[in-house]
Amino acid sequence: MSKSSDPGHFFQTTSSLEEGNRKAAKSYNTFGDPIKLPSKLLAIIPDPVNEHGIYVAESAGTVKRIDLSTKEVTHTFVGPAAPVSCICIHVENAPEGTVLQTLFAGCWDKQIWLWDIPSAKADLSTIIKSDRRFQGHRDFVKALTVLSVPGQTTAVLVSGGAESEILFWDIKTGGRLHVLKGHTRGILDLKLDPSTVYAGAPNATLYSADSSREIRICSIPTSSPISTSSLKSVQLSPPLVIHETSVYSIHFDPTSSDLWTCSADKTAKHLSRRDSDGEYPVSPTSSSLEPSAIWLSPDTTLQHPDFVRSIVTHPTIPIVATACRDENIRLWNPSTGKLIHIYEGHYEEVTGLCIRGKDIISVSIDGTVRRWDVTSMGIEEYKKEKERLEKGESLNNSGVAGGGGDNLLTEEEERELAELMAETED
Repeated sequence: MSKSSDPGHFFQTTSSLEEGNRKAAKSYNTFGDPIKLPSKLLAIIPDPVNEHGIYVAESAGTVKRIDLSTKEVTHTFVGPAAPVSCICIHVENAPEGTVLQTLFAGCWDKQIWLWDIPSAKADLSTIIKSDRRFQGHRDFVKALTVLSVPGQTTAVLVSGGAESEILFWDIKTGGRLHVLKGHTRGILDLKLDPSTVYAGAPNATLYSADSSREIRICSIPTSSPISTSSLKSVQLSPPLVIHETSVYSIHFDPTSSDLWTCSADKTAKHLSRRDSDGEYPVSPTSSSLEPSAIWLSPDTTLQHPDFVRSIVTHPTIPIVATACRDENIRLWNPSTGKLIHIYEGHYEEVTGLCIRGKDIISVSIDGTVRRWDVTSMGIEEYKKEKERLEKGESLNNSGVAGGGGDNLLTEEEERELAELMAETED
């Protein structure tokens, strides 16, 4: 007897039918200049050596590299038979002057898969197979990051799993160096404080966020090569609790090293470690593990209508961007916390964001990659395109990254955005 996965063959409520029809109609929109891929997209990272490249993780068990300038998939990394939930890349400068890159992918099969990334001269549409993997997690692998200290030859992969453990790996051998325990729920994100990773730093600081609402800190000794013995002293801090439930993402502002977080409690928050005089109350590389000694209380809260899945800040444009389960990307003023703009286009939950030039790149459960110009000119182009659509006029074919929101900028919001952009140009 054959089985069907067609929803039309099953009983559906009126509301589910209406929702399906809404998404089907919305799927035809071209806001954000979509690149359509065959499966759900669960994560995105920028290409560390090419400003036009991104890598995306798929529920189909593959990782794809996309050239945004051509909208082409240039590399497909295959191997896993389960969804890939997180990805990261280790870049190493080889003695002969070449750049070696290794792609790591955390998978629902409890393993970390890895591939050598071909050089830029490799043929397009390359399929790269691998059976190399690190094994040691007892549940889904949900977060990855690489600790590579300038001046040291040793690099360490750090992974977080749904079983609540943080594992440290020797990148070269795949050997497990240490298991760090202390979280009580699954790890959702791992981030290194960039202000603590430099040649000669005594400690690198790692932040971990989990599904119980806790953020914890650990100080990793880096004055000598990282090893099993040096990691034995590493402990997690008392919890930093600023959200009511799962913390999906933590992000360090590249210009200030301040901390942004986002959560299933429908908020994103900002914390500063500077006191009122602009000085650091505690050195970023201090071995202190007391969060209250490092961070002030949140001074900005960005309210959303649903879960907030990702957050990024632009390095040159004063914008905070958030990805929400309501399918939208929001732009905020980081100084005032005021909503500047809402981009629409995705027709399922937005799962990740990254920066490429003046654009925010987003990925979604809907299987599309979209790009959104966050300059004032880009927002104005969006508004015009949205207005044309609402008036029944055909969309332009210029490829301008658009988006949408029911709330166009008010006159006051336009003035505020213009002032922000003027400050940047100065």
